[in-house]
Amino acid sequence: GGFAGFAGSLGTTTTAAGGGGLTFAPRQSLVGSDRDFVWGFLLGFFFGFVMLFWVMLPTVPHKQRLGLITGMCVGHVLRTKSNEAFVDDSFDD
Repeated sequence: GGFAGFAGSLGTTTTAAGGGGLTFAPRQSLVGSDRDFVWGFLLGFFFGFVMLFWVMLPTVPHKQRLGLITGMCVGHVLRTKSNEAFVDDSFDD
């Protein structure tokens, strides 16, 4: 937790001599976590197609991209279905 947890997630290391250096990020951070997927899903669901710009950013993890796209699709389908429920198709007297 705290700053140490944040710095650790950036891929920084500290050697026994006290010198620090940047290392390659672990594979987990490139793919993302389940939390990234849920966060992306919620953003995609509530903000819709505006989040397409977010998907194109190179720093967005893969799972967050999947969550954004899934959330956008689910939100679009639900909005479409709810609009169809209010359409009056009773022209057949």
